[in-house]
Amino acid sequence: MKKVMIVMLLVIAAAGIVRYSDKQYDPGNYIISKDSDDGRHRILVVRNVLEEDVNDRIRSGIWRDSEADLMWYHVEDYKLYKELEVGEQVVVKGKNSLTNEEGDYGYVMLSSPPQMIAGEIIRLSK
Repeated sequence: MKKVMIVMLLVIAAAGIVRYSDKQYDPGNYIISKDSDDGRHRILVVRNVLEEDVNDRIRSGIWRDSEADLMWYHVEDYKLYKELEVGEQVVVKGKNSLTNEEGDYGYVMLSSPPQMIAGEIIRLSK
């Protein structure tokens, strides 16, 4: 009976470690910059990166020189724009966009980095 209890505790502990490590190494989309000019508000989002990489690179400011997947999103809701924070994990769906197996697509301004009007911003962390 004692061996069964020990095995069960080890299984539960191992499951907790696996679950924690999966979350820690699950890439996401993060706000790395905010910009407001002439009544237009936008956020710069880096996609498919680890949270630890985001925090290190925000401090060093080396995103623009990297091969990162960046996108400017224009935020029409000023109140939401003010609440959003650099380093926050988000999911952004473009306005008037469609979704297929490869993700969100729609009207994209082909600048560097590209730009899109945000239709919906889902906040995953604050």
